[in-house]
Amino acid sequence: MKANFKEYPLEALCSFLNGFAFKSSDYTTKSTDTFEVFRMGYINRGGGFKEDNSPVYIKKDHFLSIGKYILKKDDVVIAMTDMKNNVAILGNTAKINFNDRFVLNQRVGLIRVVRDDLLDKNFLYYYSNWIQYVESLRSRANSGVQVNLSTSTIKESILTIPPLRDQQAIAAILGSLDDKIDLNRRMNETLEAMARAIFKDWFVDF
Repeated sequence: MKANFKEYPLEALCSFLNGFAFKSSDYTTKSTDTFEVFRMGYINRGGGFKEDNSPVYIKKDHFLSIGKYILKKDDVVIAMTDMKNNVAILGNTAKINFNDRFVLNQRVGLIRVVRDDLLDKNFLYYYSNWIQYVESLRSRANSGVQVNLSTSTIKESILTIPPLRDQQAIAAILGSLDDKIDLNRRMNETLEAMARAIFKDWFVDF
């Protein structure tokens, strides 16, 4: 470890909250009076946010204590369970880019930086998907038909971090790369749609 790096348990720098056990019978149709329920389907393998193909919704006034489960922009959420025979996203995280769109479902954990004088929230997101950190969490998972990360495992996990200014510089570089990757992906999707349209025009409709 470099001399200017320091080690902290996650709970010394962040708060942690496990999601709420919503019942499927409470789900409703999307409206201006609903929240989207953030489930593990929104977390990419290897980390990152993706849209869920089968979103579910809950009424905003479903219960009075829902407030603490509402996700805020730049929150980091972590997958806490996976299938034993096909561990794909256990320990991976996504960063929330929306305010007041989601409420947190069970078996997804919320990590929110509370010591922003020591830890940059964007750096935390990239660090939490660092393969060595993810593997250290998985090595402590409870194993059964499913593998599960406990609250204590996550809160007690060790973050080895450089000074705040270095964290911010690292996160800025990685964020720029992510933006370029996303732009290329969207360009490829556009080109693919154009190619399909041309093919249909020439070889189907014609």
